[in-house]
Amino acid sequence: MAIVPTSSITLDDAGLRVLDMIDEQANVKFTQSKIENLLNQCARQIFTNQNDEDIEAYRSTTIGVDEYELASPVTQRGIASVSFASFDGTELTAAAPKEGVQSNGTPTKYSVVAGSILLEPPPSTEGTLLVRYKRDYMPLSSGDAQFPITDAQVDVCVLYAAYMLKIADDEYTAAGMLRTAYEEALANATALRTGVHSAVEEYNYE
Repeated sequence: MAIVPTSSITLDDAGLRVLDMIDEQANVKFTQSKIENLLNQCARQIFTNQNDEDIEAYRSTTIGVDEYELASPVTQRGIASVSFASFDGTELTAAAPKEGVQSNGTPTKYSVVAGSILLEPPPSTEGTLLVRYKRDYMPLSSGDAQFPITDAQVDVCVLYAAYMLKIADDEYTAAGMLRTAYEEALANATALRTGVHSAVEEYNYE
């Protein structure tokens, strides 16, 4: 199962590092929004490539409650991709959602509706729900939010954002130096091959 790390670097910290690296202050050209978008683009690519396996999520269940929301699931046609679920160590059988009110009992089945898992029947005791599912990257928006990648990988994204901003500012010599540093850091910090972010050079800076 995939293990999702948490960086000690916040979104605000990373944004300040970008501005320091390009030796600029936040302004109309280098807005906080643009910087955050670039950081999130890079972090999403790294996160997605490093988390192609299911993660394991544990939840404490509540008596009589059958629905439990999953954190940032990958969805297919609006439904979270769940591969396994168990209640207190006993595997649950996947089933279609059951309509109507059910009496509490020991869950034996589960269904998935949108981004939530439903237990059938609702638990009659408190217990532990284990769910294996594919987790998606959720763009950070709060300044104190931490990236779900390593510190070294956040440093890669700082270099990436700085590189892209220099391109937008037509400073191609500086951009070239930053791109070299970015690709070297990317190779060291992740299993991604260099150049995977080339597509996002079409990013709209306006």
